[in-house]
Amino acid sequence: MENSRLGGVLPYSMGNFSDSLQTIYAPQNQINGPIPESIGALRNLNLLDLRDNNLDGTIPPTIGDLQNLQRLHLYSNQIGGSIPEEICNLRNLGEMGLQDNKLTGPIPHCIGSLNHLQELNLSNNSLTASIPASLWTLENIIFMDLANNSLGGNLSSEMKMSRVMEKLDISRNHITGKIPTIFGAFESLSSLDLSNNSLHETIPESLGDLQSLEFLDLSYNNLSGLVPKSLESLNHLKHFNPSYNDLS
Repeated sequence: MENSRLGGVLPYSMGNFSDSLQTIYAPQNQINGPIPESIGALRNLNLLDLRDNNLDGTIPPTIGDLQNLQRLHLYSNQIGGSIPEEICNLRNLGEMGLQDNKLTGPIPHCIGSLNHLQELNLSNNSLTASIPASLWTLENIIFMDLANNSLGGNLSSEMKMSRVMEKLDISRNHITGKIPTIFGAFESLSSLDLSNNSLHETIPESLGDLQSLEFLDLSYNNLSGLVPKSLESLNHLKHFNPSYNDLS
């Protein structure tokens, strides 16, 4: 039912649909109103895709009852409130797309327990507090985008090496402190955007170990010192922006 000009609201009675229902796919329509709490009754749902509608209200805590859910796409709506802790019950979740909404509050620390998560996009919301250290322990995460929020604090010193992460974007936040040297061990990383934050101290030499890196944006921070000579070894680098820092 993609782009079918469906309107109206999601009825509370949708919880009475067959418990064998596996897919709700209705992106790019004109559905409005909140997601009903009764959606938690659809225990065998593995895909919930309501992106690009006019949904508002909040994410109901009952979404945590969808324990077979593998893909959750609610992006490009008007959903507000906080991300419920119950979302961490979705232990089979591989994709979570909540970007381009009006979400507030912190990122739940327990998201780090979603071991199957490969894609996490929370960008373009109003999320606050620091990035939970647990996010850096997600062993299967390939794509993480937290850009354009109000996240603060330092990047965790407990960050673990990732062999599979390909894209990381935490730009346009309020992150402080220094760039962790462990980033140099993210051997599959092709895109790293740390721009428009308040990072300081020097660019770590270890970034020169990112042999797959094609995109590196460090602009609009408070970085100082020299650009490391080690970056000369990044043979695949196509975009490098260190502008608007205090580099010498």
